[in-house]
Amino acid sequence: MIANETIFRYYVRYKNESSFQAGTYTLSQAMSPDEIINELKTGTVMKAADVKITLPEGITMDRQIDLIAKATKFKEETIRKELTDAMFIDAMIEKYPMLTDEVKKNGVLYALEGYLFPATYEFDKGKSIDQIVETMLDETEKVYDENEDAIRKSGMTFHEVLSLGSMVEREAATPKDRREIAGVFKNRLDDGMKLQSDPTVWYGTGENTALTTLKDLENNSKYNTYKYEGIPIGPISTVSKDSVLAVLNPNKTKYVYFFARPPSDTHPRGQILYEETYEEHQRNVVKYKPEWVEYEASKEQ
Repeated sequence: MIANETIFRYYVRYKNESSFQAGTYTLSQAMSPDEIINELKTGTVMKAADVKITLPEGITMDRQIDLIAKATKFKEETIRKELTDAMFIDAMIEKYPMLTDEVKKNGVLYALEGYLFPATYEFDKGKSIDQIVETMLDETEKVYDENEDAIRKSGMTFHEVLSLGSMVEREAATPKDRREIAGVFKNRLDDGMKLQSDPTVWYGTGENTALTTLKDLENNSKYNTYKYEGIPIGPISTVSKDSVLAVLNPNKTKYVYFFARPPSDTHPRGQILYEETYEEHQRNVVKYKPEWVEYEASKEQ
């Protein structure tokens, strides 16, 4: 709304304007600088929302339900019951083109996992669970509408795009890693390899750990990409627009393997090590896996 911050600051000083009132205002791009200045001086602020919900990227439906419950008057079990109600899911499939019967496949834990867009939402009091959920679905529907052609050209359904996108979301240490990891997953799919993504294993077991055991890898969940080939049965977390775009536009990379190192002083968000061969990848696993043992121990302390 302000084309140039520096010029605006000088303009305010030139006109000797002051007494701006802190608050949240409703402004528009049609307003002139003078109109914006006058609005900020009146102190007529926009009414603060009664309910504010923030869904981060890469969190599971259980955590989403927890955050919605804490921000509203609804109990977790009430929200979970609505989100798993067959009639509600059918109504959403009828309403949103992005939703298909894929979300109802046998083995899917939550039909709308991955479809509630990660963002901050503000609501007036009195909103129902359905209205809150539909607002979140609306945002993902926008991403679907914007990329419908690219989704069709990819040969994947939107459900598959979100499923891969959620894996990218959970695996990427930085935004830059998203397209590279998406490229690695594409290489694996093209080569007929299993995707073998640890976060899909954790989603199936319900465990929140970075240390995957042999027993975990053998679990029979349809999300387990160590046991089942191809894209998992559904998303495993919220999915950002960036991760959707990474899946639709993956890097053309030579890498087939990657290993994630835990956060550290040098790499606060962790570091991804990419390799072309299994032997090189295994060297990274042997060398750096002990870091995860130390990291998990430090969290417990």
